[in-house]
Amino acid sequence: KEAFDELRAYPESQTPVAIPRLFDVGKEQLFFALSEFPYTTYLYEKNRQEMKSDSHVAIDGVKAILLQARENFLKKHKVRYHNLNSQSFQIFLQYVRNLTLLEQRLIPDLYTLVVSAKQIGGDLFAVAVLEAARIYPYQDSDSSSLEPVTLGIESAIFGEESNQPVQMKNRLSEISMEWRTMNLKPEPDIKKQQQWKYRWNPFGQCSWPPEDEKIENLNTHVREQTRYLLSHDLARTEKFTSSVKDGIDTRDTLRNWH
Repeated sequence: KEAFDELRAYPESQTPVAIPRLFDVGKEQLFFALSEFPYTTYLYEKNRQEMKSDSHVAIDGVKAILLQARENFLKKHKVRYHNLNSQSFQIFLQYVRNLTLLEQRLIPDLYTLVVSAKQIGGDLFAVAVLEAARIYPYQDSDSSSLEPVTLGIESAIFGEESNQPVQMKNRLSEISMEWRTMNLKPEPDIKKQQQWKYRWNPFGQCSWPPEDEKIENLNTHVREQTRYLLSHDLARTEKFTSSVKDGIDTRDTLRNWH
């Protein structure tokens, strides 16, 4: 500050200034280029276009990612009966909150969201949450003429033929990132399904998905109806006299005021 106030001379930088270049970041690597989820960045841009407030997007973005993941999951797998209701989402958000506090964070990271989704909805729903968090509709990589770049954690590979990573620093990121492993079983692709179709043993045990879905849906329906009937059978009323189960009797307190 004193040097600035006294207008002291400073040595000129010896590093030549390079001309900025533009590169095309793939949809799978946008998470490393941004300081937040790509879908959260999309919500910020959407609110700015619609002249809406974006003060709560960082928190409400997690709920938006969850709803988008459920919509994509149901549309992709054509599921009619499922347990991805408001009660499951409440447990999911509580689970995310607890894991975030254990890791001493203010907002959850991608690993926390996927782990919580796996515990609530299984591997396929966890994959849906992972894909929903990486959605950025404003990007159109198919029509880009820029040179591609592959990003990682503080590293990048420029060009398609280069294999040497370059150290980089993300100035937008305010939190530390690290690689973590997780066991997820995604849905097999068409090629693998065809291999299973022609290699399975017809004289062994076989599973037919339409029949399995009906059996699982029946079990889910019976379980929900049983829980509903038990909740009504266990309900009881307590006489409101001197019991404190439902609160203090105000009438008795006023009548016998001491």
